[in-house]
Amino acid sequence: MVQILLGHSNIATTTICTHLTEPTRTSLKSLLDTLMADLVIEVADVFRRFADDYLRAIADILACRIQALGGHLWPCDHCRHEVFSYHRSCRIRACPKCHTNQTKDWLADRQAEMLPVPYFHVTVTVPAELQPRDMPC
Repeated sequence: MVQILLGHSNIATTTICTHLTEPTRTSLKSLLDTLMADLVIEVADVFRRFADDYLRAIADILACRIQALGGHLWPCDHCRHEVFSYHRSCRIRACPKCHTNQTKDWLADRQAEMLPVPYFHVTVTVPAELQPRDMPC
């Protein structure tokens, strides 16, 4: 719901933009409760808006690193055990086979950039109707 209210096309953007301190979360929850009192979003609305992206991601993840797409065997120099290494990956950021370590490293780098003081960051997306036409969404 927050993603829809902020106008983000990708939930990852919303996730990045809503890392807030506890007092801010409390006041934001209160504000969102007020704003959404009359808002009714049904599961079908969410499916209509995001199904194509999720289905594409699911198909890519299912095809990620499967033997049919080719690869090669890596033999262990010590015990001769062989491990098959696949040639193609889905390259989806959320794929646990492809990006777990990169995601952990990225998060650690972002945490290292944080100052040792209490703060919060709120990002608001301007609705498309108010954006200049040449500005990316």
